[in-house]
Amino acid sequence: RKGWIQGSQATIAVLLFGFSTLPPGDTGTLATFALLGMAIASATQDIAADAYGIEVLTARSVGEGGGIKVGAYRVGLLLAGGLLAGRADALGWPGVWRVAAGAFALFAASTFFLPSVPRRRVAGTPIVEPLRSLLRTPGILGIAAFVLLFKAGDYAMPSSLTKAMLVKRGGFSSSEL
Repeated sequence: RKGWIQGSQATIAVLLFGFSTLPPGDTGTLATFALLGMAIASATQDIAADAYGIEVLTARSVGEGGGIKVGAYRVGLLLAGGLLAGRADALGWPGVWRVAAGAFALFAASTFFLPSVPRRRVAGTPIVEPLRSLLRTPGILGIAAFVLLFKAGDYAMPSSLTKAMLVKRGGFSSSEL
């Protein structure tokens, strides 16, 4: 699990740094793949961190561990969303992305010091057998569609509504957004 966490954090660091080198306002293929890669690496890190927490914590401390993880997530969200975004004028967006890349490189390095958890070997192919079992689950296609689509409206609506509101309030023209 540590390897997955570390690999995800290192990947995010590299992609953030690469993203910082793109021309401002670039919405081309490289930016799209960098953002997609960050989303995948971020989701992988989250899943691996959850799995690590389940393995390393006792049954009595899972609740506390979950609370600490949620608290740390919120602190990180405030720091990234407030502190880093607030420094964008001073650092420029490429500088903000580089600071974030440096933070993720430090996270990856610090993950090395987490205690290892002995794992028991399970018979069968590590990826193929669990995937076969998952795909045999009744209703899995509906579940997968739900997981992939349930937030689509949340992401589609605000961006279109925000742009319309900013133009209507007179703060920006359509071409500026």
